[in-house]
Amino acid sequence: MENHITTKVGVYCIIEKDGKILLAQEAKGGISGTWSIPGGKVDEGESFEEAVKREVKEETNLDVFDMEEMSIIQEEPNHTVKHIFIVKTDGEIAPQEGEILDVRWFSFEEVQEMKNELRKPWVLTIIEEYFNRQQ
Repeated sequence: MENHITTKVGVYCIIEKDGKILLAQEAKGGISGTWSIPGGKVDEGESFEEAVKREVKEETNLDVFDMEEMSIIQEEPNHTVKHIFIVKTDGEIAPQEGEILDVRWFSFEEVQEMKNELRKPWVLTIIEEYFNRQQ
């Protein structure tokens, strides 16, 4: 008998404005109260572009009008493959009630100071990678 894993696929987005990154504070489950870049799982039959637009809209109320894939990471032990995108958005920020507690802009220094409040270490790693690319 062969051992197979079921790989989950997610999309997560760097949204930057005036040198700050938009983070969403989770409202559900074991990650409630933690901060992350907006994103989530790709639904069956959905393209990455569709998933990015849906997740950003659901979590922040912003509309995505441009995106560029920045990175791909795989997290153990659940083998989730995360596609990271840099996106440009329009609209007014409004967190989705019940799923997101808050949405706020943070400087790189602020994100570094709050590393223990982040959803997982990969969030800081991705934000560091983004700012390193900007230099």
